Amino acid sequence: MANLLKKEHIGEKLGISLATVNNWIKTQVIPPPDILDHYSQSTFVSIINGIKDEPSRLNSRANRSLLEKK
Repeated sequence: MANLLKKEHIGEKLGISLATVNNWIKTQVIPPPDILDHYSQSTFVSIINGIKDEPSRLNSRANRSLLEKK
């Protein structure tokens, strides 16, 4: 399973919990893993870029670790 990344890495990269990642999968904010609990490198990058392009997703409610406002 070379070049595959666990869904936990999405949480680490974005500063969110695994529970949030699982909720986003369930609510189709992000796609389900490609193979078991793993994403291909290209899918992982597109998810990260897509979420970072939507800052309100990270700034709302409990996901405030990347909040740029002080």
